[in-house]
Amino acid sequence: MPWYVIVIIVFVASVILSVFISLPLYLAIKTTHPLHLSREEVTSLWKEKRFASEYDKTLRKDITFTMDDGYIIHGDYMLYPGSKKFVICCHGYSVNREAELEYGLIFYRLGYNVVLFDERGHGDNEQFISTMGYLESKDLNQIIDQVKDKFGLDSSIGLHGVSMGAAVSLFVTKYRKDIEFIIEDCGYVNFKNVLTMQVNKGHLPGVIFAPLASFTSKLLYKFSFKDASIEPDLEKIDVPMLIIHGDIDESVPVKNAYILNERLNCKHKMVLYHSKHANALTDYRSEYEKEVEDFLASLNSD
Repeated sequence: MPWYVIVIIVFVASVILSVFISLPLYLAIKTTHPLHLSREEVTSLWKEKRFASEYDKTLRKDITFTMDDGYIIHGDYMLYPGSKKFVICCHGYSVNREAELEYGLIFYRLGYNVVLFDERGHGDNEQFISTMGYLESKDLNQIIDQVKDKFGLDSSIGLHGVSMGAAVSLFVTKYRKDIEFIIEDCGYVNFKNVLTMQVNKGHLPGVIFAPLASFTSKLLYKFSFKDASIEPDLEKIDVPMLIIHGDIDESVPVKNAYILNERLNCKHKMVLYHSKHANALTDYRSEYEKEVEDFLASLNSD
């Protein structure tokens, strides 16, 4: 074999090997290290592009939650006079609790106390890897306990989540059965499938690189992307749920809403809007608020 053929073969093999090492490494690091936007940045961005309702800012009182591993989670709450009903709002990937404020105000106007918080590695919290709902749902489980400890064990707890926050709300059902309801907005049931789709959009085989990225994440952070999944346990969920999704969602396919709608055995309703990812409230505010109000009213009438 001529020497130049050997050189070409070695070069091509080196390039292929480099891709199979560097791309999974890139995906693992990028996924677990979200852009750390400040609360001020999210407030400004949301005011410019999404929504900005006027409200009494003195309603918001600071609160912190201490996790079992010592990690401190920052948040705030709004108390509705005389109410024992709470909604805990869970934001999406790379933003923070300011992205959930507009949703929280819907519940407050309906007579609910509202708790907003920054998930690990987001907002006012210290830098930490994102586990796409795995550790975050364990945090939420502890936050629910601490809300009940602070405001009364007779407090009822509902959840609202958008995108990763919706996944966090779903995943927490593995740890407790006392949640009154979940409003799940454009969440995923299996993050590895979402990553596979995103890699495919980059004209690469997601079926190959998503598992490799998951394996790399396991080596680096002791967290595999397959850990961020509720799919095997969907039939066990017994929490009433309102499923909201955009039918042109470019980040989390609407297929996730259909999976929930088909496999949940609990009381649930699916509502689709002609919206992109996490834009349903922005595009269909009055319809969104009416769906939430009617869903909550249906629970109270049961």
